[in-house]
Amino acid sequence: TARFNATILHAYAQACIGEGDAALSELDALVRVLENDDRIVLQALTLIWQTRLALLLGRTTFAAESGRAALQLVSGLPLRAEQAAIYSALTEIAAAEGSANDALTFAESARKSAAHAWYAGDVERGCAIAETALARAAFLGGDIANAIDLATRVGSNSEYPAAQRALAHAESAAYAGLSDLAGAR
Repeated sequence: TARFNATILHAYAQACIGEGDAALSELDALVRVLENDDRIVLQALTLIWQTRLALLLGRTTFAAESGRAALQLVSGLPLRAEQAAIYSALTEIAAAEGSANDALTFAESARKSAAHAWYAGDVERGCAIAETALARAAFLGGDIANAIDLATRVGSNSEYPAAQRALAHAESAAYAGLSDLAGAR
């Protein structure tokens, strides 16, 4: 586990200093080492970190591949915190890919598993992200009124972190603006 911890921290530091490709490559190498080992939990955690960093770097396809691999590993195991993390990431990926059905499915799973997040602060953040993703899925599916309503509710929920509330308000305004533009054509 020392190699795992060192690699995760080093990859995170690399991403922070703008060496995203090196970070993803280092995590990918660790995944390959762990594939030939019986430490499936460490492999899943590495894939989750890889997914999150790839999302941060805007590498959606890479994130989707590692995210789905992580989901396969954690699905049959009692790794509830890891499931919360990967469902949240897969929700973001599905929304970025424009897949309303996948976004809805993953968002529901993320919302249900948010209470098991790694950190206490991630519980409310995870719920807010999942519910914002539900608004995105509604928007992607053409239900703009529902998207506005869902995003507005997230933005108005005082239990959610300020950053997620602000994002939800911005998304609600964007949906309304896009709706107005579509109506004007």
